[in-house]
Amino acid sequence: MDFASWFAKKLSALRQAEGMTQNEFAEASGIGIATIERIERGRTIPNISTCLLIAKTLGVCLSDLFDGFL
Repeated sequence: MDFASWFAKKLSALRQAEGMTQNEFAEASGIGIATIERIERGRTIPNISTCLLIAKTLGVCLSDLFDGFL
């Protein structure tokens, strides 16, 4: 599985575990809903700034976002 697809599944699982919809997550993180949708569809890989916002919103360490890929 390529990284974009893997990260899409990881983000979706973490977001859903927090009980958040994509819209709620976008609002809480300050990331646009279109960007969240593209990431969760595996169409784009977030840059480091976006990853930091994702981690902060989910209450996890940045390294936790990538745990399990390698």
